[in-house]
Amino acid sequence: MAGLVHHHEPEDKVEKKKRLLKRGPTIQVENQVSRSDVTGEEKGIVKNVTYPANVRVDNHVRNQISALQNLGLGTSAKDIVKSLVAERVEQLDSATAKRYQEMVDILEQMDAYKQTEKFQKRKR
Repeated sequence: MAGLVHHHEPEDKVEKKKRLLKRGPTIQVENQVSRSDVTGEEKGIVKNVTYPANVRVDNHVRNQISALQNLGLGTSAKDIVKSLVAERVEQLDSATAKRYQEMVDILEQMDAYKQTEKFQKRKR
């Protein structure tokens, strides 16, 4: 029962004024940045989008990627795959490299279009 007894301070001690913090000058924002400036969204149109995706591989390919990661050639499987793709793209001749870049651009546009559709559906 002793734990239930609370000792209260006298009212005259509780009402002591606390010192207020002294603030500096008020900060004003000169250039306001909007979300569309950063993400590239303009009126619901997404120009560039990044989201998680998976690539299915068998256990042997996964083990090879893990081994390269364990050797310190990358910090993640994503890093290893990105560096391997970059090395392969560097080996392409100019005509094939141009076709490759066009295909990548088309696929990126498709991803952005899909994201734009999702964005517009959410607004409805």
